Amino acid sequence: MKKLTFLAAICLMFAASLHAHTITPVQLKQARMAAYQWVRDYNVYARMEGKREPAKKFIALFEEESTMVFNDYLPVISTQGNKLSVKAYASILANREPIYKMSFEITNATIVSEEIDENGNIVFSMEFDKTVSFQENGNTSDELYAYPKKSYRAIVQITYDMQEEKAIASEITSNEDFNEILVLHDIEAELVNQYTTRTKLENLCKNNGSSLVKWNFASTEFDSQMMCLYQDTLKNSVHLGGSVGYSTYSSKILNDSFEGYALQSGFAWAISFGYYRQLLLKDKNRFGIDCSLAFSQKNIGFKADAYNESYNTIDPDDGNYLRLIEVSAYQERIKRYAIEIPIDFRYDYFIKDNLSIYSKLGVYVSYDIVQRANATAHAQYSGYYDWLFNVTISQNGIYDFGAFDVAEKSTNTGINHFGAGIFAGVGVQYFIPKSKWSIDAAIVYGCEVYNKITKVDGFHLTEHSADLKSASYLFKSFKGHNIQLQVNLNYNF
Repeated sequence: MKKLTFLAAICLMFAASLHAHTITPVQLKQARMAAYQWVRDYNVYARMEGKREPAKKFIALFEEESTMVFNDYLPVISTQGNKLSVKAYASILANREPIYKMSFEITNATIVSEEIDENGNIVFSMEFDKTVSFQENGNTSDELYAYPKKSYRAIVQITYDMQEEKAIASEITSNEDFNEILVLHDIEAELVNQYTTRTKLENLCKNNGSSLVKWNFASTEFDSQMMCLYQDTLKNSVHLGGSVGYSTYSSKILNDSFEGYALQSGFAWAISFGYYRQLLLKDKNRFGIDCSLAFSQKNIGFKADAYNESYNTIDPDDGNYLRLIEVSAYQERIKRYAIEIPIDFRYDYFIKDNLSIYSKLGVYVSYDIVQRANATAHAQYSGYYDWLFNVTISQNGIYDFGAFDVAEKSTNTGINHFGAGIFAGVGVQYFIPKSKWSIDAAIVYGCEVYNKITKVDGFHLTEHSADLKSASYLFKSFKGHNIQLQVNLNYNF
């Protein structure tokens, strides 16, 4: 049995030796030269240059049109995959109007292994380095869309046919993974185009974003693999706010009838709903316009130690006399309920990612929907009769003469319902992390620059104990001032 096994082994070795001797050193040298020539032909025909059907010559380098090759035409990886038939690959290379112009370089071609197949042909495993890049056609600027240089190691199976003395490839593969190719096109970056991944892009957007500026990425219309960063800035906000403070006033009286006259400050408040629109955002600076609709209530207070006036009139018995009126301890409060429309330009400076200080300057118009006046005083009504021995009658019970405590509640005042003013403020805004909400607070000063006074001919502050009018009719001019703390809750979008 051992002898038979030994004899079989000797026969196999002889057969192998006999077969090996069928390939001479010259033939092996020719086969190797043909393999290297195949790489050179691939390098020429893959460029699809010339007018002698380079696509057919390229396909002829392979066994069949359906032979699968590694797809290194990067712009079509997402749609075509990383493997293509030779015919499909040649069709892409032969396109005369591509978006991108392909450039490549082949270096370091090496025969890694060689063996004889069952048909007596030599099968080579060759490897070479191929570097590919793509640039936008027809664009010579520094901002062109491009796929930067990318290198990989190609593995080619080449069979040298001993009879036809021709080298044919059966496949091209690679150990590289080109399943997903993404390029970031960012003109503000040092490298305008660079390879990236979705994870890197997501982290980049997250790290560069702020409470106000959100970064995102999207593909271009012509290339789903070409990614561009863009700012998703929160340019708008709606806000609900409230303010509290004090209102003061300045005015001039038409005559000198009042003694010890003084204006008093009063409590003021407002609620508002508004809209903000960003006009410009650059670095840490933000400019915008803000408009609101507000409902406000302001109090006016004024008092006087004394008020005197006289005028000729007729008593109930048709007697002419000079009516004398002396008012003391006069006090009046007016509550104004108004609709206001403020519009302002606002500037924010970000001292932190989610914290800004701001100033604003604007104008507003207002309309008092309700005015309520409440006045009290002590009044002395007298009558001077020059034709009746210059007597002065001031006793209670005679006509309407006498001393009275008078009071009046009214919705009529001398202040025009329509007004306009200017305002300015400084404040701070805080953006709540991981949300679209922010809170701002400001100190706002407003000045009512236009508010007409209704003029009444023959006006008398009081004519009798049941008639007390608002002293505002005696104003020559009137300006309201108010300073308030304003707080807003904003929703940014």
